[in-house]
Amino acid sequence: MSGVCLICGQSLPPKRKKYCSEACAREAERQLARQDTAGRERPKPYHTIICPDCGREVFVHIKSKRCPDCQAEANRRHDLEAKQRKRAGKTRAIGSVDLCQRCGKPYEVESGMQKYCKACAPIAIAENDRAASRAWNQAAYADPEKRTERNTARRRPQPEAARCPICGSEFQPRSIRGVYCSAACADAAARRQMAQYEADHRQEITAKKATQRREKLDAMTDAERRAYRAGVNAQARAAYARREGNVFDRSGLLTVSEYAQECGMKYVTVMAQIRAGRLLGAVKIDGHWYIPEKATIAQPKEIKAVCAGCGKEFVQRAKGPAAAYCSKECWRKANVQRVREQSAKWYQDNRERVLQKRRDANAAVPFDRRGKPNV
Repeated sequence: MSGVCLICGQSLPPKRKKYCSEACAREAERQLARQDTAGRERPKPYHTIICPDCGREVFVHIKSKRCPDCQAEANRRHDLEAKQRKRAGKTRAIGSVDLCQRCGKPYEVESGMQKYCKACAPIAIAENDRAASRAWNQAAYADPEKRTERNTARRRPQPEAARCPICGSEFQPRSIRGVYCSAACADAAARRQMAQYEADHRQEITAKKATQRREKLDAMTDAERRAYRAGVNAQARAAYARREGNVFDRSGLLTVSEYAQECGMKYVTVMAQIRAGRLLGAVKIDGHWYIPEKATIAQPKEIKAVCAGCGKEFVQRAKGPAAAYCSKECWRKANVQRVREQSAKWYQDNRERVLQKRRDANAAVPFDRRGKPNV
């Protein structure tokens, strides 16, 4: 049973649990970022006020107290008053000496708003903050009903009861992202999605495995190929004996401990070679590893190549896209350059759409946070 996307409502593709695409996942992150801890939508930084100077109703930033015209006039008035105070000698010059308002000691003025010396500044600022917080709390929580209402609104809302798409039982999710009632149901959903994916792409998977098997056999020597065939045959004999109800005859095969003792190697070293796929012919039968008597460890072939980043010659050991580079540094630089080129190309292809989106956003918000109109 496949679920639906929590954003667009479409059916989920294989290996997807909540969102059908990366675009929907990013949209979910944006929606979550716009919510506060209680799950509510964050307020936008613009609101409608009545200008105290002209009485007009304007839509401005939350930090603005006047309309843009009156704010510009107030700025000009404040600048004029500042110049008059400076001409009258009522301002303090940077570098002059003044007295601390807390301890009364002289200090060197470093800014126009400075009131305290360096020793008293942290203490005075903390005292002022505590006094302001105390006054705000007393005003905000003076009414018990308002206090209860405020605390209730801050709490994260309890998600509604949901029905598990796997077992069908009704459960209470611990968060808004809960989809399955338990970890067992989540694992079952993952297994179903994987089985569905394998069923839909069975031919592709079979062809890929056959190609990998042919490439692996072509890269082997005659001795390695014989050891590999011996392991495959042993596994087939074990399956046949299990179907017939007979005891598996493991003649010609050694356990990991026996092989390690015969070759003078440690048990963990042999297991590491098996996991790395370098011990050809090793097979797992009934939960135990068996190795042919004449099995050998395949040595990685050294392939010399030229680094696509710095141009140096190196021995190729990695696989995939990183195989074309001599080091992680070259691979990282190439990735950064590739991302930059893709970003520049995308911007060139979508320049008009981006500019139109910006114009629409500016039209929705007529003023910026400084009170100036968006053009």
